[in-house]
Amino acid sequence: SPPRKSNLSDKLIDLSKHYNASLFHYSNWHADGDKFDLRFLPEKYDGPIDFDLRGIIQLNSGLDDDGKTANEYGHVTMNYKKYPNSVKTIEINSKAQKAHFLVGAIFGHADTTGETAINVVFNYSDGSKSEMDMKAQQDIFDWWSVGNAEKIPSENIGFLGENNFGNKRFLQKPIWINPHPEKIISHIDLNSGLIKMAPFVVAITIE
Repeated sequence: SPPRKSNLSDKLIDLSKHYNASLFHYSNWHADGDKFDLRFLPEKYDGPIDFDLRGIIQLNSGLDDDGKTANEYGHVTMNYKKYPNSVKTIEINSKAQKAHFLVGAIFGHADTTGETAINVVFNYSDGSKSEMDMKAQQDIFDWWSVGNAEKIPSENIGFLGENNFGNKRFLQKPIWINPHPEKIISHIDLNSGLIKMAPFVVAITIE
């Protein structure tokens, strides 16, 4: 990933330490062709919330019908990738009213509706916690399933448009409302729901 721009607000959370896949080339993510990456996103994203768009945090899936996880799918293994079930201790160190997530999923099966795709744990500096569950086929969808965009409010559409080859792509933007805005959030933990979907997080912005 490229270096973070020095003029970015601290509200655009720096995920540099946690990127494990490339935004810019399929060979460092999950597939084997130019249509399978997000290289277009930094240029084409025009949403109302600013995001730091430089990499991907990819999580593993649970077992599919063949008894395999995303880590055992051909093009993931071909790219020598092995994705974690959880990514812990994403530093925030700030108060916030809301958190906006730019997310999607690979290998997203339709029969996962309502299951937890990502469990997000917000850890406060006083030791307490708050949690958010992103539900499959409700909050988070496969990034190729553009037809599902009509199922969610417009404020939860992160990106809906064409890649650099004219193929439509779809990212989601779940929003967390902080029940304790007076507290400092020390860090966030991301936990895969380990269902038949491998979720990913591109960016997080707080306000």
